[in-house]
Amino acid sequence: MNESKIILECTNFKRLQNFKEDKKLWKEISEINLDNQLIKIEVKFDQKQNKRSLKFRVQKIIGKRKNGKLILKTDKDLQNMMKSLSDKILRVNKDDYNIKDLTDLKLWMIKDYAKIIYNLDKKIQLHFCRDPSRQTFGETVQISLLQGDISKWSNKRISGLNPNFYTVERLAKKESIVSNGKILNPKIHKISKKQISRSLDVKINSEKITAYGTLKYSEPVGGLTTDLQPGEEKDFIKEFNKYCENPKNRNDNVVFFVQADGTAAKLSIPELKKLVENKERIFVGTAFEVIKWLNSKISN
Repeated sequence: MNESKIILECTNFKRLQNFKEDKKLWKEISEINLDNQLIKIEVKFDQKQNKRSLKFRVQKIIGKRKNGKLILKTDKDLQNMMKSLSDKILRVNKDDYNIKDLTDLKLWMIKDYAKIIYNLDKKIQLHFCRDPSRQTFGETVQISLLQGDISKWSNKRISGLNPNFYTVERLAKKESIVSNGKILNPKIHKISKKQISRSLDVKINSEKITAYGTLKYSEPVGGLTTDLQPGEEKDFIKEFNKYCENPKNRNDNVVFFVQADGTAAKLSIPELKKLVENKERIFVGTAFEVIKWLNSKISN
């Protein structure tokens, strides 16, 4: 079974998991008491986006103190779902609910909308539940492939990097960037304005080498995600080449890889490989090809 089929299978499992969770929330919202004082909808000015937006505060009772005072806790799942439904209403159904301003959106509208979705056929409901492809889920599975464990979403057994030699670490956004022959942290270091590639996705550690990688998953248009934009991966390779050219990095045992999984992503691999100048330290391939390449470094 190739990487694309594995990621699709895991994504379908995750979609059904999301659907079960979301359906419970649609039902709960559709049955909400409109006089519920634990639900607040406010219009606030968002400084970052420089515009007004809806803010939700949804709490639930989890207990009672000795003095009779209620113990409350934020219900993040319900809060996020109400925000999601309100965004859909504002984007598509403003006229249906006669909404002229954000302040016109009321709880009854969200309740009504949730009830409509809850009573739809499952085939249609799946279009309203959280889409794994928008949750960077493909990247999550790609990292799991490197680790050799996809048991959360599939009964398939796979082999990943040799766990006796390698550990796999998912990097936070803007944590590590290859820039002008150096690996920098944007929170600490000043990044050149000419920087062309974004931050790295994964770091693989071993006693012998440290590997940094970028992950890209893409299926054809009409599939799970849109086509790969190889320009982004080309920028990574240009920066990887610069790093390897830097005399200070010649013997630091740092290597790089571009992991391209999915039917559309695979098509870009031959073109990207032509850009690699140091084939000992830079690799382009699918998950299983990357795993084979890194495992080969153990005996080198």
